[in-house]
Amino acid sequence: MKDMIERIMEMDKTAQEVTKIVQKEKLTLEQEIKALKNNIRSEYLMRARTRIESNRVQEQKIADEKIDDINEFGKKVLARLEKQYMKNKDIWVNAIVTHVIGE
Repeated sequence: MKDMIERIMEMDKTAQEVTKIVQKEKLTLEQEIKALKNNIRSEYLMRARTRIESNRVQEQKIADEKIDDINEFGKKVLARLEKQYMKNKDIWVNAIVTHVIGE
């Protein structure tokens, strides 16, 4: 009987030691998982920031090209209007004067 109690106590002690080891391993694994999660998150954010910057540069280039196109179109319209003005200014002035004076 005494022998059996000693064996039970020894088994309990062994079980407690195994439980401590498993708990330490669990804690270690949890810390490793947390570190891995943080690394993955950091890498993802770094790649996302790189993509955002790349997209920003491309979008800025496209916007600059559109602005240049709009400015070029504006210059063409202005040149056409100035040409019409130079060609027709006397006619327009005479028409306005005639309309106002009523001749």
